[in-house]
Amino acid sequence: MFSETIMVTFDTARHAQTAADELIVNDVPSRDVRLFAQKEGESPEEACAAENEMHRPPSLWTWLILD
Repeated sequence: MFSETIMVTFDTARHAQTAADELIVNDVPSRDVRLFAQKEGESPEEACAAENEMHRPPSLWTWLILD
């Protein structure tokens, strides 16, 4: 099976979250969409560490979108 990783950079967390939501509602599995926060001076590789992953707070709407 073919797998491809695409990394996109946004200037705000809000823009990144909006893009992630669009992917999810358009049939990209939520487990395949991950958001990371990059600190100033940090390389993209460093930013993709597990401790930098952003998690949306659980809510009714999140459940409705991701289920």
